[in-house]
Amino acid sequence: RTKSSTLPPLINAIEVYMRRDFSGKDTNEEDVTAIRNVKKSYTYSLNKTSWQGDPCSPPTYMWDGVKCNNDSNSIPRITSLNLSSSQLEGVITPDIVHINQLVVLDLSNNNLTGTIPGFLSRMTHLKVLNLRGNKFNGTIPVVLQEKSEKGMITLRQPGPDLCVSGHCNHDPKKKSNLVIVIVSSVASFVVLVSVMAALRIFFMRRKNDEASSNTNPPHNPRLVVKREFNYSEVERITNKFSRVIGKGGFGVVYHGVVQSQEVAVKLLDIGSTHAYNQFTAEVGILMRIHHRNLVSLNGYCCEDDCLALIYEFMGKGDLKDHLSGKYGHSISWETRIKIATQVAQGLDYLHNGCNPAVVDYCIQLFEVGPVI
Repeated sequence: RTKSSTLPPLINAIEVYMRRDFSGKDTNEEDVTAIRNVKKSYTYSLNKTSWQGDPCSPPTYMWDGVKCNNDSNSIPRITSLNLSSSQLEGVITPDIVHINQLVVLDLSNNNLTGTIPGFLSRMTHLKVLNLRGNKFNGTIPVVLQEKSEKGMITLRQPGPDLCVSGHCNHDPKKKSNLVIVIVSSVASFVVLVSVMAALRIFFMRRKNDEASSNTNPPHNPRLVVKREFNYSEVERITNKFSRVIGKGGFGVVYHGVVQSQEVAVKLLDIGSTHAYNQFTAEVGILMRIHHRNLVSLNGYCCEDDCLALIYEFMGKGDLKDHLSGKYGHSISWETRIKIATQVAQGLDYLHNGCNPAVVDYCIQLFEVGPVI
């Protein structure tokens, strides 16, 4: 209180701190050093806010993508490292080999380059190695391939362009013969497709002529595929997972193209507990849903560790973007009422038009694509 003050002192703020002790042992020192060096190796791409303090202890605050044994009778060791879809670039860092109790290593769907290092085959406890969706070149180490063939390790092949060391075919004569066979096959295929296309156009025109008296307005064409894709096709559709358009607890959504039409490829995170159940449920439901106010399921992939759903792409953005004025202007009230009506029609179909009924318990703004 100063001499000129007419009021007594007042408390305008107070801070209360509570100390909380966590039981548990510190993670093995070698594992801690190795995982921190891994983080340094990918400083510009590996930006995980949870990677602070001890990677394993306490278990409640374990690092994202890291799993440990957490045996109360022994020092915690890192047994699983999942860095899939983390936008990693460069080569596989040799610091990983120093996490010597690692059982599962997932580096899929990144931008890793160079050759597959031989030190991965020296990780004696490693049982699952996923390198899919990267840009490796060269050969697969012989020891690693032998372990895979003997069932000692599950190797998710990084791509069709790689071959086993010592078994790559570089004979130019054989390569020339292969080119001739491929060109001949492609030419035959093109001729066959051309004939089929001509027949299809002929019959479609004939059908349209017969139905020309029909006064019903034509329905807006929508891409309809409704089939199962393999992993190579999904990789080609997404241009090797080059463009991320969304992320969530389920995994990552990539932009793709099927039959010259844009699609959204929802790649489920198989590391989550309910991934397979969620995938089976969504495919079973969406394959039988047909409504103009609902996004169509155009296909899916269920191959090894790849679970993907291929949806119709909302190219004009979502309702959240348009309400916030992201595109320079906000939508009118007339349009908002129209969108609300269409959402209600879609929900009414799910609740009353489907058998059994489908209930969406958490519809959000970014799940609605406005017709502008």
